Amino acid sequence: MDVNCLGYGEHAILIRRYMTEEDLFIGINTSFRIFDIFKLKVGEYE
Repeated sequence: MDVNCLGYGEHAILIRRYMTEEDLFIGINTSFRIFDIFKLKVGEYE
């Protein structure tokens, strides 16, 4: 599974570089939560 498919770019590379494969899924889930929060905050200002 290529994390870059999720569209996180450099962040995805950092996840692959610094996390074990076991932690990868946790990292992806956390990234999605952070991304959702970011979208909500951006939406407030649009």
